[in-house]
Amino acid sequence: MKWRFGVNGKALQWFVTFLADRSQRVSVNGGLSSAFLIKQGVPQGNCLGSLLFTVYTSKLFYIVSKYLPSVHCYAEDTQFYLEFCPAVKGEIEVALNAMADCIHDLMKWMIEDQQ
Repeated sequence: MKWRFGVNGKALQWFVTFLADRSQRVSVNGGLSSAFLIKQGVPQGNCLGSLLFTVYTSKLFYIVSKYLPSVHCYAEDTQFYLEFCPAVKGEIEVALNAMADCIHDLMKWMIEDQQ
């Protein structure tokens, strides 16, 4: 969050504590499973969920904007759009390279953010 929103110090530590090393159990017909560890994530049903999703995905839009002119996101669904004219020589290759470079940077970001 410090990357873009300036959250650091005790406020950042509060978010880390809130989002990391949680446990979860499942209840079915009165039975309760053993607790299992969830390394990170936003707990369902909390008031910060939508805000934290927006904060997390903001870097996605930053990365995509370097390569693609249009992106559409609704909840957890994201679509990339790239307009090109197949009749113009070289446009297909340019479009494919832009999409491949974008996906590569998104993959890199997702891997780095998990560590």
